[in-house]
Amino acid sequence: MRKVKKFLKGFRAKYFPGKKRIIQDTLLGADLLCVEGSVRRPEERDDIWYRLIAENVSSVFDIGCNTGHTAMILKIANRQCRCLFVDANPAALEVCSKNLLLNNWMVNTSFYNAFVSSKSGEQIPFFSVGTDAAGSMFKSHAESAGSIGAKYFVPTITLDDLVSYLGWKPDFVKIDVEGAEAFALEGATLLASEGNTIFMVEMHHSIESPLLQNAQKILTWAEKFGYSTWSLRYKERITLPQELQGKGKSHLLLLPVGHSFPHYLS
Repeated sequence: MRKVKKFLKGFRAKYFPGKKRIIQDTLLGADLLCVEGSVRRPEERDDIWYRLIAENVSSVFDIGCNTGHTAMILKIANRQCRCLFVDANPAALEVCSKNLLLNNWMVNTSFYNAFVSSKSGEQIPFFSVGTDAAGSMFKSHAESAGSIGAKYFVPTITLDDLVSYLGWKPDFVKIDVEGAEAFALEGATLLASEGNTIFMVEMHHSIESPLLQNAQKILTWAEKFGYSTWSLRYKERITLPQELQGKGKSHLLLLPVGHSFPHYLS
């Protein structure tokens, strides 16, 4: 039944997308205008974590911004923050930019359409349909798109090359790329080596990228660059991938050497 529902959802999104209205909505207590469906319901813990971090930094890369739920949180928290919003799905990125424009939140704001990975200049298959929030390089993870074979090829770019392209470095990088978190981090060699950037990673798993395997890659990367890995939900340091098993959806905070867990998140 789940597969049938995902197939129907993907079919409708591809062949009968419809036109979404601009509506008045609220997010974390703030009134705003947005394209219908852009504000995720119900609000979740990570919305609060993201807002608190945004209030305490001056520059951000939002990797996997989709239609702009986190982009709007960032601008609610810190209007003057220098921001880059990146997504592999051009339709989703267009809605994200529209949501910020509707609220006059475009100051110090840039957008980039690509898949953030370990190498730049490649073309990879991306499974997505419409503005699907679960678009992924992994077919099994993007269930709606995968069920109808909806994919297209997207260019890749590394975090280090984004820094070079823009000419500025982020204090904070949020990564939500539906199972490809380790690939994104592997492209941040220079950025991580400087030890000034905090990373917030939303963990995903799929048939192609199981939880323990994905978690081990992230922990190995963190250790290589002197970062400590923390569970945002439990405020505990993570040293083994097994510590994430059975704990549901995981958000990890990767902190450079010398950084303690932020007091404002405690």
